[in-house]
Amino acid sequence: MRITCNTVFEPVTEHSVLQTLVRVLWVDEMHDSAHVIEMGGLVRLPYAISLEQLRISIESGDTKLAHIKTPEYLLNIDELLSKEQKLDRNQKWDVISPLLNTEVKGQIFYPSEMSKMVAVRAAELGLHRKQIHRLLCKYWVNGQTQNALLKD
Repeated sequence: MRITCNTVFEPVTEHSVLQTLVRVLWVDEMHDSAHVIEMGGLVRLPYAISLEQLRISIESGDTKLAHIKTPEYLLNIDELLSKEQKLDRNQKWDVISPLLNTEVKGQIFYPSEMSKMVAVRAAELGLHRKQIHRLLCKYWVNGQTQNALLKD
């Protein structure tokens, strides 16, 4: 099975490589890693798991593809959004987009890099790092689209 960004998986048995429902954020074939974020519950930062281990877990039936319903607000097209919604979303996007659109693809998914990048961005904007982490997690958990930053 080909594992791609935004695919959601869930554990089926206690032998699953996963503990809970996760969304795949970044796949790094060269380093055998899939960077995932847990969905639901407490907001936690992404972490890496072995791509090979995930494939084996899927093939063995211990993990399966999850089918989740996309919340309505994520499906809104720009024409249906109010000026205030667009402004709020775009301001949040302006905070995190430089962290996502870097020369080195996937750079933010490596913990030491994420910490440095978020610290620098927080200092630039005069924000607390937690504010940026929350926006990033909201963006990632909700499918890595700008509308993921809309108020739900």
